[in-house]
Amino acid sequence: MTRVDAPADLRMVPYTYLKMFGRQPDVVTSAQGGLRLLADPSAALAVPVPWGAIVAASTRDDGVLEIRSRNRPAEGVTLQPDQWPESIRVPGWARPAVRAAFRLRAAGLGTGGATLVVHTGLPFDLAIPVGSAVAAATTRAFTELYGIPGPAAVTAAGSSVFVEDRAADLAALSTCPGEAIVARADTTVHRLPWNPAAAGLRLLVVEPGDPVTWPGPRGGDVDRAVRALRGGDLPRLGRLLTAAGAPPAFTAAVAAANNAGALGAGPVGDPSRAAMG
Repeated sequence: MTRVDAPADLRMVPYTYLKMFGRQPDVVTSAQGGLRLLADPSAALAVPVPWGAIVAASTRDDGVLEIRSRNRPAEGVTLQPDQWPESIRVPGWARPAVRAAFRLRAAGLGTGGATLVVHTGLPFDLAIPVGSAVAAATTRAFTELYGIPGPAAVTAAGSSVFVEDRAADLAALSTCPGEAIVARADTTVHRLPWNPAAAGLRLLVVEPGDPVTWPGPRGGDVDRAVRALRGGDLPRLGRLLTAAGAPPAFTAAVAAANNAGALGAGPVGDPSRAAMG
C-alpha cells in the first residue's frame, strides 16, 4: 500500500498508522458499505454501496483492542480483554469495529488483541450509514491477522440478533457484484439479483441534514421486495420504498423525488437516523 500508484486513502491510512504508532501495520484492508433498503420484523433487505472503510491493523499479544480513527485523530478507544462485549460504551465511530471483533471472538475463532486505525470515506456524523463498511473491513483485518477461514468469518459477521445489522454487514462483507442480501430472523440468508445500472437506473441516497425517526416497518415488505427483485421488477421495489412510509421531515423530499421521476423513495439505513433513498 506504499506504492505511489495506490489510491490515496490506501496510502494515507498506513501512513497515519505509522505516525501514530511508530511502525507500519501488519495488514491494510478495505470494504464497501452495506445499506438497508427495507426491513420488517422477520427480515431485512440490504444492498452494497460504493462508500466504504479502510482499516490498518497489527496483532498484539496482550489481548487488548486499541482503535484509533484517521477521521478523528484526537480520539481513541482502548479495551482490555474482558471489555470486548458489544454492550461496552464506546463512541459511535468505534462501535462497528468493536462489534466485528467481538463477534469473531464470540464465535470461538480465538482472535487475540489488535491495534487498528479506521478510516471512513464518509463522516460518521452523517445519517448515511458507514458502520457496515467498518465492520466488514475490521472482519477482513482479523481474518488476515489470525488466519481465520473466510466462511467462518462471514458466518460470525452475520451473527447479530438484529436483522437490519446482519443484512447490512453481510452486504458489505460477502456480496458479489450484482447481488443484494436478505437476512431473516431465523438466521437464514439469501442472495438476490441487484443491478440497477443494467436497467439504466441508480440508487440515490440523500443526507437529510437533521436526525429523524423512521416510523416503523410494515410486515411483509421484504418478501414483496424479494419477489420484485427475482422478477426484475425494480419499479415495484421503488413503490415499496414509498409505501413503507416516511416521517414528516421526509414527506416533501419524497414527493419531490417521485415527481422528478424516481421510481420510489423512502427512509433507508439506520432506522433511528434514516437517510433517504
